[in-house]
Amino acid sequence: MLKTIEMKRLIWLALVLFFAGFANAQSSSADLDKAVKDLTELYSLNAEQTDKLVTIQQRRLDQIRSIDNLKSDNFEQYLKKRRTIRRGAEGSLRRLLTADQVPVFNRQLAERRKTESDLIKKMRQEGAAKDAIELAVLKLEDTEP
Repeated sequence: MLKTIEMKRLIWLALVLFFAGFANAQSSSADLDKAVKDLTELYSLNAEQTDKLVTIQQRRLDQIRSIDNLKSDNFEQYLKKRRTIRRGAEGSLRRLLTADQVPVFNRQLAERRKTESDLIKKMRQEGAAKDAIELAVLKLEDTEP
């Protein structure tokens, strides 16, 4: 039971680290290194997979930085692009994994979706606007420990 809880925490942490939007333009290489290290451990990635993961993460960070100006200029477009970036990173990570690693990926993805769904339901019950809900989901990606 305790191992299950610890594994869920590790999976959630890895999910947050990987899918967290590093919107801050000054995000350090230490953040990137830590995320890669944690995901490498979670999925037991080999050296080749780890090298590819660094590329995936860096590309994701660069893409997020490149659309940061849309946050204030065209928020709807910003949200659309952020979803596209996330889906692209998920797909790239999924293609990187072996058949033995995919079940862990699927579990953590399902857990993230459940967390997002719970947040959306709660905010809808509170009468939040669609944009506020979308922003809260992004903040969940960006700020969860």
